[in-house]
Amino acid sequence: LVKSDLFSITSVYWGSLQTPMLVSPGDAGVLLNVAVRYEGNAIIRGVKGKLYLPSPFSGYYGENPVSSIYLGVVNPGDIVILSFRVSIPQNISLGSYRAFLEIEYYDTKNQVVSIVSSFPIRFSILGKPKLTISLLNNSIEYSKVSDLYFNVSNNGLGNAYNLFLYITSSSLQLISGSSYDLGTLKSGESKTVKISVYATSQQSQGYINLQLSGVDGAGNQVVTTQSFGVIVTS
Repeated sequence: LVKSDLFSITSVYWGSLQTPMLVSPGDAGVLLNVAVRYEGNAIIRGVKGKLYLPSPFSGYYGENPVSSIYLGVVNPGDIVILSFRVSIPQNISLGSYRAFLEIEYYDTKNQVVSIVSSFPIRFSILGKPKLTISLLNNSIEYSKVSDLYFNVSNNGLGNAYNLFLYITSSSLQLISGSSYDLGTLKSGESKTVKISVYATSQQSQGYINLQLSGVDGAGNQVVTTQSFGVIVTS
């Protein structure tokens, strides 16, 4: 909690209050929200913030500082959300960074009153997971139980949790089941999944569909889907 006589900063988060999000290097124009509580005793008519970002961060259009404004009646104790579009450099390191927020407000006569002091704002770049699925072998034998091997990878900068792999196929019988609990997949980690199938048709090709579903470090769902053709030999 950062506080002055008239305002305090109660929280700082990416995304929205209902759906906070993680961000990664290279994200452009992501929403950084600062929750500002009005601590004064008289009604005011609006709040304007200027966010001075550390180099090499910038606003969506390359500007620094980045501005946000809330126009409306603000009663004592009200919390106003100031939202800033921030671009994150591709080569930035994961970690915590400090910016400074200057606040102006509009009094009941719609006159702008400047706050000289600035508030230190901390925000974090934690990285997001990026999930991929690849098929390591694509040939099975007709009328025999065969094994397909899939590589599940997290090529992002954040971990993925509570991962489940779901499988469907209209042309192949799934012998080993249709869902697999993969647990946690850390950044840069991969796992190999073996799926036993049975080709019930002599068609030269079968199809198998996979969905990988889990959550990131902020609790948001991450999902990737992929379909593969499988060669059926006699």
